[in-house]
Parts: sequence; C-alpha cells; structure tokens
Amino acid sequence: MTSFVWTPVRYRNVIGILKNPFYAGVYVYGKSEKRTAIVDGRARRSYGHGKPVGAWEVMIRDHHEGYISWEEYERNQQQLALNNYGRSGGTKSCRLHASDQRTKQLQLNVSRNLHAPTVSQQDLDDRRPRCRRSRLA
Repeated sequence: MTSFVWTPVRYRNVIGILKNPFYAGVYVYGKSEKRTAIVDGRARRSYGHGKPVGAWEVMIRDHHEGYISWEEYERNQQQLALNNYGRSGGTKSCRLHASDQRTKQLQLNVSRNLHAPTVSQQDLDDRRPRCRRSRLA
C-alpha cells in the first residue's frame, strides 16, 4: 500500500501549477528558449528564457479536458503579472508598515545630514523597506 507524507505547500509549486497551461486543457511545446552570448571571446549559453504565448512552437487548445477554462487561465496570468510587480490596477499595491515608515524617515534624515556618525550604510541596508507579497486574487 502506498503512503503519503504531507508537507506544507511551497510558493513555487503553487505558481508552477498556476502558470502551466496544461491545467487549462492546452498542450504546449516550446515555451522557453536557449540564448547564446559571446562573453570574453567564448560562447555562453543560458536556458529557460520564457517566450510570450504567441511565440510558443506548438499550442493545441482543447487537447484534453482542463481543470479551468483558457479564459480563466489568461485572467490568472494577468493577475500573477500584476502581483509579481506589486501593482494592482496600475498603482503600487503594497503599503509601508510602521517600521518601514520609520526606516524611510531615518533614510531621509541621514540624506539631509550626511555627517550623522551613528547610522551606517549597513544599518540602512538591513532595514530597507520591503513590500510584502499580496495574496493571489
């Protein structure tokens, strides 16, 4: 008999599922490409550069029954793109938390008074405001 070990879900696994057109009933081949560049006189190859949907080599819609419709898949991709860049409706969606606002004020004060000996660049880097990821809509 097969047994399962349940583990907490990982963000990358969820995103991998949401970005996979297979779940919309679509068969796709050629979603990514390899690029070659000359660096110091030698060819350097890098892999996994995603192509836009229209540039995929093979795309067969309704290849099999999907879990979601193609339209829902496209809406999910738009929402993921907005979430990825911290924007919702074209405006920045994250807000600074109280501690981040204090850090911003500290940075502003330091930039006004460059002779402040008590604050090092490392202190500023350690407390740099970070946008917390919004939940997927």
